[in-house]
Amino acid sequence: MKQGQIDNAVSDFNKAIEIASENAAAYFFRGNAFYMKGQVNQAISDYSKAIELNPKYTNAYFSRGYYYQVMKEYGNAISDYDMVISIHPENVYAHNYRGHAYFAQKQYQKAFDDFNKAIELNPGYLNAYISRGCYYQDTEKQYLKAVADYNEVLKLNPADAVARRLRRDAYVTIQSISRGEDINTVPVIQVVPTLFKDNNQITNAY
Repeated sequence: MKQGQIDNAVSDFNKAIEIASENAAAYFFRGNAFYMKGQVNQAISDYSKAIELNPKYTNAYFSRGYYYQVMKEYGNAISDYDMVISIHPENVYAHNYRGHAYFAQKQYQKAFDDFNKAIELNPGYLNAYISRGCYYQDTEKQYLKAVADYNEVLKLNPADAVARRLRRDAYVTIQSISRGEDINTVPVIQVVPTLFKDNNQITNAY
C-alpha cells in the first residue's frame, strides 16, 4: 500500500471514530495503518483502545503482542498472547509467537511446549516446524530432529529458502561431528527462531 493510500486510510478511520467513538474495529484498523506508517507507538495506543472497548478483541491483543515483540518487550508480548490463548486456546499463531517470546527470554521449555502445541493444533503450520527445528538445533543440539522438522516444511513447500538454509547448516554440523571435529570451532550461522510474518496473521489471528 502506498503512503498516500495509508494516509487516506488513517483519515477515513479518524472520521469513523469521530462518528462512533466506541467503534473498537476502527481503532484496530487505524492501528494497523499507523504501523504501516512506521508509527508504532500510535499503533499500540490504538490497539490498547480497541481492547479497552472490547476486552475479547483477540486481533487487537495479537497485533499489540506482535509489535511489543518486535520492540523486544517480551513480557508484554507474552501477556497479550496469553490473553489470545485464554479466549481462543486453539490459536496456532499465538502459541508459535509466544514460543518465540519465551525463547528470547531463554525460557526454552516453555518455548518448546508452545511450538509443539502449534504443530499439534495445525500439523500444516510450517512456521511452527521451523521454530521447533531451531529449538532442536540451537538449544538441544539435536541436529537430526532439527533436520526432520525442516524436512516436514520442505515436503509441503520445497522452495522454502529458510528451511533449506537451516537444514544445510544442520547437515554441516552433523558431518563435522561424524569426522570427530570440535563443533565449537566450526563457523556456522547462529540459529535462533525468527519471527516469520504469516500471511494475514495480523488481521486474521481471530
